[in-house]
Amino acid sequence: MLKVLLINSLFLLLLSCSTTKIEQQQNKKTADIEKNESKSSLKEASAKLKELVKSAKKAGDGSVRFLASDMFLKANSAQLRGDYVTANFIYSHLLELNPHDRFLRKKYAVSLIKAGDLPTSEQIMSGLYEEKKEDEKIALILAGIKSGLGKVEQAKQIYQSILKLNPKSEDGCLFLGKIYSIEGKTQEAMKTFKRCEKKASAESRSLFTYQRGRIYLEKGELDEAQVLFKKAYQLDNENSEAALAIGLIYEESNQLKKALSHYKKHIKKFPGDVIVLTRTVTLLFAEEKFDDVLEYAEKLVDLEPDNLNLKVKMGVIYSDQKNYPKAISLFKDVLQYAPKSDRILYYLAAIYQEMRDYENAIEFFNQVDSQSPLFSDSILQIANIMSTFALGTQGEDSQKAKEQFFSFIEKNRSKNETLNVELAMAKANFLEKEGNFEFAISTLLPLKQNEDFVSNHKYYLASLYEKIGNYQESESLILDVIEEDPDNAHAWNFLGYSYLERGVQLEKAYQYISKAVSLNPDDGYIRDSLGWYHFKQGEMEKALKELKMANKSNPGDSIITKHLAQVYHAMKRFKEAKLYYLQALKVSKEEVEKKEIQSLIQHVEKKRMPANLNH
Repeated sequence: MLKVLLINSLFLLLLSCSTTKIEQQQNKKTADIEKNESKSSLKEASAKLKELVKSAKKAGDGSVRFLASDMFLKANSAQLRGDYVTANFIYSHLLELNPHDRFLRKKYAVSLIKAGDLPTSEQIMSGLYEEKKEDEKIALILAGIKSGLGKVEQAKQIYQSILKLNPKSEDGCLFLGKIYSIEGKTQEAMKTFKRCEKKASAESRSLFTYQRGRIYLEKGELDEAQVLFKKAYQLDNENSEAALAIGLIYEESNQLKKALSHYKKHIKKFPGDVIVLTRTVTLLFAEEKFDDVLEYAEKLVDLEPDNLNLKVKMGVIYSDQKNYPKAISLFKDVLQYAPKSDRILYYLAAIYQEMRDYENAIEFFNQVDSQSPLFSDSILQIANIMSTFALGTQGEDSQKAKEQFFSFIEKNRSKNETLNVELAMAKANFLEKEGNFEFAISTLLPLKQNEDFVSNHKYYLASLYEKIGNYQESESLILDVIEEDPDNAHAWNFLGYSYLERGVQLEKAYQYISKAVSLNPDDGYIRDSLGWYHFKQGEMEKALKELKMANKSNPGDSIITKHLAQVYHAMKRFKEAKLYYLQALKVSKEEVEKKEIQSLIQHVEKKRMPANLNH
C-alpha cells in the first residue's frame, strides 16, 4: 500500500511539472529557448512516467488499477478543459498499462483528433476497426479521419461497408452522399440521398431532402433548390439549415422583404435558433434597419454572451438612440473581456461626455493607450471638457479650473506634433471665448510654420485677426489657403464676406462670393453671404431668395436666421421679421448677439402696423 501511495505522489508531482510546461507551449507565451526547455522537461517527465508505469506493473494489479484510475481521471479532466496536449501525453502512457482497452483507445484517438494529430489517431482507430468492423461508431470516426487526410476512396469504402451492414444507417448514408457531392458526382450523390430519404425515419427525411436541395444550389438551379428546401422545412420546421437556405435564396433573388419575413416567422416559433437569428441580425444591420435589429440582437446576445462584436454594434446603436444606460452596460461587458480596447474605452468616454458626466468621461479617455490611433483625439476631448468646465465656473473656482486647463495643455502638447497644434487651437479657442483675442493670436503665431498647421488652422487665425481689425494679416493668411487650394470655397467666401462687412471693394466682394457659390452651390453659409451682399445693395427680392435657401440648409444658425429677419424687416414685412428674429434669439449663444436681436425685435414692434393690416 505504501508503495502505491509513493507511486501516486510522485506521479502527481511529475504531472504538475509537465502540465505547466505544456500549457506554456499551448499559449505560446514562451520564447524559442523556453520552448526547447519545455520539450526537454516533457521528455524527462515522460521518461519518469514510464518508470512509474513500470513500477506499478511490478507492484501488481492493485497498483496498476490505482495508477490507471488516477491517470484516466486527470487525462479526462484535461480533455474536458480543451487541453488535449496534456490529455494525449497521459493517455499515451496510460495505454502502456491497458494496451487492449477499447474504450481507452477510442478516447485517446478522439483526443488526438481534437489536437489535430490525424495520422496517429488513424493508426489507433484502424486497429479498433479491424478488431470489430461491425462497430458503426468506430467505423464512422475512422472514415471521417480518412476523409480529413484526403484518403477519400478509403473513406468511401468504409461508408459503403457501414451501409452494407446497416442499410438504414443515416450517418453512413449522409456522409457517403456528401463525398459524392464534393467529388462532383452529383448523380451518385442524388441517388444516395433519395435512397436514404426513403429509408430514413420521419424526422430525418428533412435532412436528406435538404442535401438534395444543396446539390441543385451548387449547380445554380435556384428554383429547384428552393422547392426542395421548402419541402425539407415542411417535413421538419426545426431544420435550421433548411430555414436558412430558403431565406438566402430570397436574398440572392433580391427579395429582402421576403427573406426577413421568413426569418422572423421562423424565429417566432424557435427563438433559440442561433443560426437563423444570426443571419437575421446580419441582414438587418446590412440594411441599416437599426430600430428593428435590436429586438433580435438582444435575443442573440442572450444566447451568445461572448459575442463581443455584436455587443459593440448594439452599444453604438443604443448610443445613437441616446439610450445611454444600455450602451454603457454593453460596453462595460465587452471591457471585461478586452479591458484595454481603445475603441470601447473611447465609446464609453464619449457617452459620459454626452451625458455631461465629465468625471467618468475623463477617466475613460485617460485609459486610451498612447499608441492608439484614438489617443490624440482622447486628449483633445479631455481638453474640451476642461475648457467647458473652466468657462462655466465663476470666481476662484473659475481661476483654478483655468489654471488646470492650461497646465493640461502644456503637459500634453509635446507628446506629438498633431497634439501640439490642436491643443494650441483649443487654448486659443478658450481665450477667444474669454474675449482675449490678442492672447489667442499669440498662442497660434509660433506654429505658423509648422507643417501640421494647415488650412483650417490658418482660417481660424485669420478670423481672430478679423476680430481685432488686422485685415492685412487676415487677408494674407486666406490668400495662402487659396494658393494651396484654389477650389477652397470657404476661403473665397471668407474674403468676400470680409470686404462686404467692411463696405470696401464691393465689386471684389461679389466676385469672390460668386466664385464660392460656383464651387459649392449647396452650402448655406456661402448662400448667406450672397444674400447679404444683395441686401447691402438694396436688392431685397434677390436677398430673400438666397437667404431662404441658406436658412433651409442651416435652420439652426443664428446669423443666417437674423439676416433673413433683417431682409423681411427692410421689406416692411414685420410679422415675418419678428418671427425670424425670435427664432434667431432662441438659437443664439452669444450675449452681444442676443442683445442686438432683442433691440431689433423692439424696433420691429414699434414699426408694426395694426394686426389686421399685417402681411
